Amino acid sequence: MDTAKLREILTDFPKYKGTEIIKPSNLVNSGFPSCFNLSFGEGPMHELFGQYLDYDKNLIFSTIQSCIRHEDWEKIVSKDPECYRYLNLFDMAGVGGMTILLDGKNSEEVAKFHMKSELEFLKKIGLDIGKLKILYFTETPIEEATKGKYDIEKLFPTDPYYKYWVELGLKPEQLEANKTRDTMLALNVFGLPTPWGYRYEILYSYENKLWDIGTVEYLTYRPTFDETSKVIDIIPFNHCLGASVVGLERIATILNKKSNVWEVDTIYPLIELVKEKSEGKEESDAVVIIQAFRAIHKIIADGNIYSDLNTRRKEYIRGFYREFFERCKKLGIIYNQEFLTELIELNAKLNPWYPELLASKYIMAKEFGLREESFKNDRSIKHRGVAQQ
Repeated sequence: MDTAKLREILTDFPKYKGTEIIKPSNLVNSGFPSCFNLSFGEGPMHELFGQYLDYDKNLIFSTIQSCIRHEDWEKIVSKDPECYRYLNLFDMAGVGGMTILLDGKNSEEVAKFHMKSELEFLKKIGLDIGKLKILYFTETPIEEATKGKYDIEKLFPTDPYYKYWVELGLKPEQLEANKTRDTMLALNVFGLPTPWGYRYEILYSYENKLWDIGTVEYLTYRPTFDETSKVIDIIPFNHCLGASVVGLERIATILNKKSNVWEVDTIYPLIELVKEKSEGKEESDAVVIIQAFRAIHKIIADGNIYSDLNTRRKEYIRGFYREFFERCKKLGIIYNQEFLTELIELNAKLNPWYPELLASKYIMAKEFGLREESFKNDRSIKHRGVAQQ
C-alpha cells in the first residue's frame, strides 16, 4: 500500500461525530514557542484557547500533522541502534482525531470511541492485531510515576478502561502494565499546564522488534496549584479530551515490508538520488542528508525563513543545514543550484499533498545560498584563527 492510499484511508476513516478535517498546523506555531511542532493537537488548541485547561467551546478535529522532534535528530545523526524507526520530519495522522468536549461526563464514551477507532483502523489496513502489545498505566504514587517531578504522594489510579481492549478482541496477555509517564500524562507545555490522564502506547511486533506505531489518549484530571503555581493535587477534569493517532511513515514501513522507516515511497527516492550523485558508498550519510533536507524544506515551505526564526529554532535548523553541507562534502557531491532543484522537485512530486513544497522552490534556493555562505564564513574565520596562533 503506497502512502497516498494510506493517507486516503486515514482521511476517510470514520471520526467522532462533528469532526472537522482541518489544515495541519505550521511547523512554527504558538503551541511550541521555542521549537518546531512536536505533536498532534497543541497547535489548534493553543490557537483557539490560548492554554490547555479551560475551554469555552467544543473542538473536534482531525488532520495529518507534520512534526519535528529534536531528540530524534540526535539518534539519526549518531546512528543510534534505534535509528531505523526515526525520522527528523514525520507525519502524525489522526485516526479518530482529537475530541475536546465541554461536558466532562462523556469521558468514558470518548475514550472507548478512540480505542475502538485505533483497533478498527489497524485491522482495516491489514495489520495482524495478534502482534499488538498495549501498554497501560497501573496504580502508582504520582511522585514515583513522575520520577519526583511532582511531589504528590497521592496514588494515580489504574487506567479504568484498559480491559475494553479485551472486549474489542485482544488477548489479556497483549496488555502490559506500566508505571511511568509513558502511559500517565502529566504535562506542562512550555509553562502551560495540561489536563492529566492516560495514554495507551500501541506497539507492533515486526522483524523481531517492537515498533511504537500509535497512541490513544484520554484525560480525566486537572492539576490544582498553590499560591506559587506549584502543582499540589489533582481533581476530576470538568471537560473531556480524547485522541487516537498513528505514525504515518511507521505504518507505511510495516505495510510495505521495509526494514527502515526512511525506505518508504515518499522518502527513499530522494536517498537514491543522493547516492547517484555520490562518490561514496555509505548509505547512512545519504540518509542524514535527506533527513536534514526534508525538515528544512518543510519549515521553509510553511513560510518560515531563517531570519524570522527565534534563537532556539535557529539553533535547531543550523544543525540540519550543517549536516546537509558536511555530509554532501564527505560524499563528494557537487552542491549547486541544479542539485538543490532536483531535490526540491522530487520531494514535491513524492508529497503532492503539500503543494507548498514546490511553491517554495525559489525561496529555498535563496535560503540555502545564504546558509551555505554563512557556513563558509564560519569555516574561514576558524581557519584564520588557527593560522594566527
